[in-house]
Amino acid sequence: VTFTIVVSNNGPDDATAVKVVDTLPRGGPATDVASTQGTCTQDAGALVCELGTLGVGAAATVTYDVIPETPGILANAATVFGLEFRDVERAINE
Repeated sequence: VTFTIVVSNNGPDDATAVKVVDTLPRGGPATDVASTQGTCTQDAGALVCELGTLGVGAAATVTYDVIPETPGILANAATVFGLEFRDVERAINE
């Protein structure tokens, strides 16, 4: 199963020190992790991507694969952080 996370900055200012934390769904470690910006690591069952600065109107995309442990629905949620904000509308990302 491939998961895609898109983080965008709608302004009005640049977003700095942008980080995505995604608790990995059942299935073990993420594989084939790719990000259009920054670097990603895995730590304690989470994928952590340090995206750096997103200018106004900019976006970064993170993709990764997980092999499900069992058939069924996989739920996933990612949280976005930055120096200027914290993702207070987490439900939008679920």
